[in-house]
Amino acid sequence: WSIYIWSLPPNTMLNKSLRLPSLQALFVFEASARLLSFTKAAGELNVTPVAVSRMVGRLEDALNFKLFVREKTGLALTSQGAALLNAVTAGFGQIGLAIEELKHESTEGEVVTLSITSGFAALWLGPRSAHFKKQFPSVNLRGQSWPGILLGPLDGADLGVRLHGQGSAQDP
Repeated sequence: WSIYIWSLPPNTMLNKSLRLPSLQALFVFEASARLLSFTKAAGELNVTPVAVSRMVGRLEDALNFKLFVREKTGLALTSQGAALLNAVTAGFGQIGLAIEELKHESTEGEVVTLSITSGFAALWLGPRSAHFKKQFPSVNLRGQSWPGILLGPLDGADLGVRLHGQGSAQDP
């Protein structure tokens, strides 16, 4: 059972000067944003709410924009916070899929290549992968995953997911 995820087109180099926040800061942000609570995030991460609040504050300072609106009734995500949460969730999902694939890499069985978006891989396929493996233990899934909306041909994949509206050129 294999799932390979490519998040960049072939022969594309990631900008080496790109500076990303620490993985720890992104974990703390993800938990806080998902739970909309520094206190609940602290409980999940086994740290203090003050530590979570400070980490999120340092992340906001490093990014030069606010991720949360702090209200008397709790936290709310800003538009930038919501966008970052989507990206972090998809990224962590891809990392999780890659780790699972490496743990369970197998050379036996049929290989089926999927052409899907990174969001579909992280949010839909990932949570269902264990059930699929139980149902089809000899099938190795390999995903060609791309950020954004996919249109057009499958580029060598066996199966693909394409989304389009009614009446579009792709509508049968």
